[in-house]
Amino acid sequence: ALQGDYTITVILKDRLGNTGNIISTNISIINDLDPPISSASFEKPLIHVWEDFYYSVNSNLITLNAADKLSSVSGILYTLNDSAWSNYHSPVLLSDDATNNFIYYAYDFFSNAEYPHYLKILSDGKPPFTTISFNNNIYTNDNIIILPPMTFCTLSAADSGAGVLKTYHYFGSNTLALYTNNYFLLESPVSNTIAFFSIDKLSNYEKTNFVNFLTTFNPPKTTFKADPDLIILRNTNYADPSTHYSLTSSNEYNIP
Repeated sequence: ALQGDYTITVILKDRLGNTGNIISTNISIINDLDPPISSASFEKPLIHVWEDFYYSVNSNLITLNAADKLSSVSGILYTLNDSAWSNYHSPVLLSDDATNNFIYYAYDFFSNAEYPHYLKILSDGKPPFTTISFNNNIYTNDNIIILPPMTFCTLSAADSGAGVLKTYHYFGSNTLALYTNNYFLLESPVSNTIAFFSIDKLSNYEKTNFVNFLTTFNPPKTTFKADPDLIILRNTNYADPSTHYSLTSSNEYNIP
């Protein structure tokens, strides 16, 4: 029937032409051609990257809802990572540390189905990784980095997921400070510890890194030796033709 308002009248007659009660009622016919509209919500916040691509923390749940203008919603179907289509009944748990491809759509009692919604959600539970570098040559002895004086060092952080948000550092007992991509100077002489860590945009914290360092002005000491010993006469060194000579150097930290 065409969409509109109608009056239906029913007249009952028998074979002898006797007329019974006349029954009349008004009805409205609405053609439901529109599909439901569904949406997804998440238990924990997401970071929108572009279009339908998001970053999420681990152990996140997707909740689906749908509404229909005329008839009622019959159901919602979804698939996660190419699995078989399932009827939605309760929140869906995303896979941890993985890319989740999630597709869903709703349909009503007249089999009107909406176009599927596509979501790509990267669950990221891994913290950033921060490294330290120096502008001078360094030497490591018993887990202590020995540096020349007036050395600059730089912190660099990287994250394979949502991206680095902030990096913090401090020296010894100094106050924790935000690292702003500037060099900081290791003055001499000093023995101390650098501590540093980074946080990503999903609040994944890196375990604090500790680097013990020592800067020193002390140069190496060189020793000259002759075998047999030289003979000194009138401020002049005299040696036997068979004399062997050697030079040795050393420093307090055994730096080669």
